[in-house]
Amino acid sequence: MLVLASSEHRTMTGAEETRFRGHLDSCVACQSVAAEHDETDWRWLVRIPEDAVEGPELLALPMVDPIVFVSRSEIAAGGMGRITRAFDRRLGREVAVKEVLDHDLRARFEREVRITARLQHPAIVPIYEAGTFPDGTTFYAMRLVAGQTLQEAVSAASTLRDRLMLLPHVRAITDAVAYAHARGVIHRDLKPGNVLVGGFGETVVIDWGLAKEANEADGPAAAVAPSAPELTQHGAVIGTPCFMSPQQAAGEPVDASDDVYALGAILYTVLAGVPPYLDAGNRDAIAVMAATLEGPPRSLDELAPEAPADLRAIAARAMSRDRPARFSTAKDLADELARFETGQLLQSRSYSLGELLVRWIRRHRRAVALGSVAAIALVLAAILWVRYERARDELALRERGATLTAFYGDASRQAYRIDRELLQLEVALEGLAAAAAWALVGPEPPPEQERIYFDVDFADEDNRPLDFTSRTTYRWPVSIGHPVVGVAPNVDRTKLLPKLQRLAPLRHHIREMVLEAAVGDTTTLSKSEADALLLARKSPIDYAYVDLPDGIHVVWPGMATLRRNYDVRTASFYVQSKNRRGTRWGAPYVDSTTDPKGDDLVLPCTRGVWSPAGEFLGVAGVEMTVTKLVDTSMTMATRTTVRTSLVTKDGRKVIDSRDAGALFPASGLDEAIALPDFDLPDVAAEIRGNREGIRETRRAGRPIVAAFVRLDAIGWYFVAEVDAGSLGAK
Repeated sequence: MLVLASSEHRTMTGAEETRFRGHLDSCVACQSVAAEHDETDWRWLVRIPEDAVEGPELLALPMVDPIVFVSRSEIAAGGMGRITRAFDRRLGREVAVKEVLDHDLRARFEREVRITARLQHPAIVPIYEAGTFPDGTTFYAMRLVAGQTLQEAVSAASTLRDRLMLLPHVRAITDAVAYAHARGVIHRDLKPGNVLVGGFGETVVIDWGLAKEANEADGPAAAVAPSAPELTQHGAVIGTPCFMSPQQAAGEPVDASDDVYALGAILYTVLAGVPPYLDAGNRDAIAVMAATLEGPPRSLDELAPEAPADLRAIAARAMSRDRPARFSTAKDLADELARFETGQLLQSRSYSLGELLVRWIRRHRRAVALGSVAAIALVLAAILWVRYERARDELALRERGATLTAFYGDASRQAYRIDRELLQLEVALEGLAAAAAWALVGPEPPPEQERIYFDVDFADEDNRPLDFTSRTTYRWPVSIGHPVVGVAPNVDRTKLLPKLQRLAPLRHHIREMVLEAAVGDTTTLSKSEADALLLARKSPIDYAYVDLPDGIHVVWPGMATLRRNYDVRTASFYVQSKNRRGTRWGAPYVDSTTDPKGDDLVLPCTRGVWSPAGEFLGVAGVEMTVTKLVDTSMTMATRTTVRTSLVTKDGRKVIDSRDAGALFPASGLDEAIALPDFDLPDVAAEIRGNREGIRETRRAGRPIVAAFVRLDAIGWYFVAEVDAGSLGAK
């Protein structure tokens, strides 16, 4: 790990620079690097000192060059920070970047980063990156959600019916907060303005800047006078006045029950169309806080009498002035909302005989229709039937929206699992490229030379490595201890031996890299266990290689099938990163080293290897078998799917769940294969428009529902299809 040092734009404090100079005086490796440059040219020179570690498992946030992000427009600004829409130039995607406005709030901001990053839930905004710019501004990059805040959605809904369509978002918020509470985190500033809703049912809780650990005392915040009751207040009282419980408004220590109150206030806002205490047009934050301490807001029975009585009762209980009278946990509140969505009796209210009769009629509709009753009973039944029909329509609408939202949530979680495997390859590749650069320009290797195995050695039974074996799930015998070296035609191998000797120790790094991608901590693995794992291809990484402009092609695992007279410099995976920086994903191809009858589809991820002086040294790459994803990551445990697929951003199918074990014909040229158009044209059109969501459509005359979610690492889409009948569609 390195720190940025520059005499023109200093990024270290005085104490840090003193430690840096002391380290440079005692470290031979750093002196060697420094000797190659003028001091004014120093950029990335020294390792972060041990005292930069903030805890046993936490490191200080890294310095990030501001050229990484291109700011496009400001999205929002609040009490702690500013959020801008930006373009990540490394991965070619739009992100939202939040920066702290006041350096005195940096510690609180870093707590927000770490707390938010720890909460892995579909309805909680994911953190992509966090760091510090050279001017000292702390930031983090997160997913950019296209849509609007829940407050904006409520304001845009002109009728109660329109606002009731937002209830699935309230349920999703409650589930997310219940998840955070289960992990010991209290938000302390829940409000519709801190919830983003997308056009396809997405719900994301943002702004965890005031969050705290459940067992942590309430800390002081910088005093900022609130300008409006819907804005976050800092100081002795932390939160947003309209959504504060009486205890929070009084400055008492905040606990999970205050988040439950805020969730009830969000439900109140959706039902009434206006936040608590603002129905009279009061816009003064101090007055709202005083009103909160004085008594409850105006009853929903007055503001929204047409709203379902069950929802009014849920909001009233969640907003009880006494903590013990509220729902015990956010999970209990979520369960009560679930009971409402499924038409069950609530625990938050008692029911009149008439209400119970409506529910009974719904369950015994035929008996009521066929029963012979007196005229007065018929009149009563007619009245109740009208009420029942209205309740049934509302219930069907709620259930349909909740079912689609739940399906999209399941698909999003599955897409996250695939993204996690792809990101593991990116992380591993960065390490491999750094190790290759050090091997090529670092100190000379020890005089005792390691054995190098060329392709001709693997082809000769007498010269192969001792661990060469056919007891593997690779389609041909391999050596997991030694890579194979191929050299381009008309290249003198003897002249390349010095470079190959430098690269030879990389075999140990590659072995450990592949194991870590499979199991994480490898310290408990014995050698036999590690060998068995590698031979069984349990890692996301199937192949790794380092290629040099001289025509050297070093491939792990070692194999006898490497094509003779193969010039790796013509391969598409080499060309895509030649003389280019950063990580790049290539198009899937069938490896030319395999049987011409066909083999698995391979997905390359490559990165240029560069010296500290800026010299291009070669290309490092890791590859995974796309067909393996069918078995490891494309099966949804919670759903019976018709089909799952991976689709490129231009609407072409890469692979689907029916391709398990499929073989693809090899061209012998390491070139990308031609991909067919995805066979759901309306879904493909949405994907080409860079949209995510749910689509009800038909395939081969069969009604289906398709959810499509973008994979952030590579830009492809995960598409899950289920039978429409399984979601209650007609």
